Amino acid sequence: MGQNGDFSNKKVFLVNGKPRAGKDTFGIAVKRELGVYSINFRHLSSITPIKQTLLSEEKHDRVLLPDSVYPWLRSIKDSIPDLVGRDWDGETKDNFWRWAMSELKHKIVERDSDFLYLWILRMINETPDPAVVFVDAREPWFINGFWGYEKKMAGFTGGLQGGNVLVLSDSYDHSIANPSDDAVFDLEYDWYVDNYRDLRHGFRAHQIQNEAFLFIHSELVKARDMSSKLERRF
Repeated sequence: MGQNGDFSNKKVFLVNGKPRAGKDTFGIAVKRELGVYSINFRHLSSITPIKQTLLSEEKHDRVLLPDSVYPWLRSIKDSIPDLVGRDWDGETKDNFWRWAMSELKHKIVERDSDFLYLWILRMINETPDPAVVFVDAREPWFINGFWGYEKKMAGFTGGLQGGNVLVLSDSYDHSIANPSDDAVFDLEYDWYVDNYRDLRHGFRAHQIQNEAFLFIHSELVKARDMSSKLERRF
């Protein structure tokens, strides 16, 4: 990141939810709503540096994870006995690799508690404004830690605006389990997104788009005095 951050016209939300609750779907819906107002949208994940570390040197993205830090992160990966000599294929998401990602994340935080937070801020900084940035994050300790770190960096960021979002659904994939998912509900969130199935009709007709509409109206539009543009209804 440069000496002076570019955060003044951005809002940042840490997004949580059980596996396949609809975090990506909600992000797509929000992006569609923001397009009406020519506001950029970016959906990040705190697990991206972890995934990039697990990829081989030939496969990892040097924009997302520069060569200056990749060897250091790989050394942490190889300190975990079950991961020595093993590379992720970039697709498999079985319980072993979900465990591996969770374990590696904890090991990285043990070595440098600020690394992942700084990576997120760099990605936010590089996003053109005006923008809304979603950051998928699971563990309450990580979410609280991010906002604590951001406060320490307020002289650089100017103080980020945003909050925490939880996507609720009745279609969680219960076959997926790892420590990062266990404490999803152990945090009070600023916004709860209803992605439950419509039991009367058996589908979610417009539900997630309506939630995006309400989210944008509450968090962004009123602050910009743009409520007169929200005439449409679903």
